Amino acid sequence: LLQNDEDKYLTDWSRDGTTLVFSSRGESNWDLWAMRVTGDRKPFPLRKTKFSELNGTLSPDGRFLAFQSNESGQQEVYVQEFPEARSKWQISPSGGREPRRIVEIRDRAAIHHEPDHAGHDPRSDERVADTSV
Repeated sequence: LLQNDEDKYLTDWSRDGTTLVFSSRGESNWDLWAMRVTGDRKPFPLRKTKFSELNGTLSPDGRFLAFQSNESGQQEVYVQEFPEARSKWQISPSGGREPRRIVEIRDRAAIHHEPDHAGHDPRSDERVADTSV
């Protein structure tokens, strides 16, 4: 479906089945892209910056995109509007990775995400048990 030399992996598929979200490795970093599965099927960028953006996850209503980025100097979780970002919110205050699913969108966003690799859960000031295998 997408033929070029860049590494890429699927990170989400919209609930209505119309849109794929994927990460693609550009020249030196990862960017987030989307593609409609009907019509022209032309990929369009969601986040294409000098930083790495990974693990794009759509909200259940398809209006928001959660993703992981290193733009702050460490991995954090952000939310922006979808498909066109007018603003962006950092929702992990001190490190966060792999947004799994958005459970509720209100004024900002509530999201489930994994603690960072040091075992710190950015949603609290407590350390969590090491669950690595």
